[in-house]
Amino acid sequence: MGQDGMVRIALGLLLVVAGAAASAAQERDDESFPRPMEVCRDRVHLRAGPSTAYEVVAKLVRGTRVQVIGRAYDWYRVELSTPVPVYVASRLVERKGKQVGIVRADRVNVRARASLQATVLGQLDAGAPVRVLAEQDGWLRIAAPEGIAFYLHERLLVPVAGGALEKPQASGEPAASEPLPTEALSPEQVLARAVALYREQLAHDRIADMSFDAARALFSSLLEREDASAAVREAARRGLRRIRLLETLREEYERSRRALGPGGGGAEAGTAQRAGAVGTQPPIGGSSGPATPEVE
Repeated sequence: MGQDGMVRIALGLLLVVAGAAASAAQERDDESFPRPMEVCRDRVHLRAGPSTAYEVVAKLVRGTRVQVIGRAYDWYRVELSTPVPVYVASRLVERKGKQVGIVRADRVNVRARASLQATVLGQLDAGAPVRVLAEQDGWLRIAAPEGIAFYLHERLLVPVAGGALEKPQASGEPAASEPLPTEALSPEQVLARAVALYREQLAHDRIADMSFDAARALFSSLLEREDASAAVREAARRGLRRIRLLETLREEYERSRRALGPGGGGAEAGTAQRAGAVGTQPPIGGSSGPATPEVE
């Protein structure tokens, strides 16, 4: 074969490769987020970042559903409705019982492991509630708060039919509250008042003594005001999400206390037994059956 023939073959291969790359790029450009997907293999590693160099924060089994919220190269950024364990320094969280904590400072790092060298997954501000799973050596293992995302390689997920994953909500109807006279206040003033009422309740030592009806009413009113800015509306939604989480934890506390009955050691004892020791996590998504090789 002559030199001209070799050149033609090389150019043809380059065109094929370029066409495949362009097709893949177009396919990715057509992706829309968020969208539900599910794990298609067993013992899949959920990671703290878009690379196998990042920590494994959990192991997922086949069929576990996730909400894909973005992409980083060949990795999907995902959220799970199932609690994923992450870590915060215990000195930065005020405990309100075995399972409830309130962040006491701004810009508190949420980490993938109980170590200052671990990947920072996100940050929490003062007043944010957290679900405490266990405590050891100056660290709290908590359920990943809303807004904390993880990564899965694209080949480990397949699409599922239906809409977005449902997020757990507090059960029961909120208690009725008297309307508060806020018409004469600016949205920023109403927001400040709502935050103050929310933090007043956090001062109680026990979650059972907290009542967020007044704060909820103010946060909700901001979502209906046409003069509220996008930032104020988002702050109000964040406040409502925090209240829902705290009320869910309070309901779990009450159910646990009723189940144990008098002399049963209190709700804290049952919670501590369920929490287990730090670092002993079964695969998320159900039983994985016989041992299989771990993926990614």
